[in-house]
Amino acid sequence: MEWTPLVKAQDRVKSWINPTGFDVQKLRGLLMGNILSSTVGEVCAYRLLLQDIRGGELPSYVPDILIVSMSALEAIVTPFVSWWGFKNRRLLMISYTLMVMLTTTSLYFLPSAAVREES
Repeated sequence: MEWTPLVKAQDRVKSWINPTGFDVQKLRGLLMGNILSSTVGEVCAYRLLLQDIRGGELPSYVPDILIVSMSALEAIVTPFVSWWGFKNRRLLMISYTLMVMLTTTSLYFLPSAAVREES
């Protein structure tokens, strides 16, 4: 078997997860699911903010401030998460997946616009 960069990459990913067999499609599916769930959560949060702005409950500059502050937070936190996850790839992937699942599930329990005054 020829030693190519692809084989090196597969061996490296195998060492993170430690399975008996490694299936690239499963990892790709897991990552795509996390990315899609995160994107849907961000879009829902943005739409809720716009709903509150149209209702006159928030100033019009709030989404811009939140987008900039969340981007800055991600830029500050990313090196620490990468450093912590260097030896704990499996735990990091599991905790990230659970966080995305909890965040996405909580979107289903948000009150509708008509019921929001009571909550």
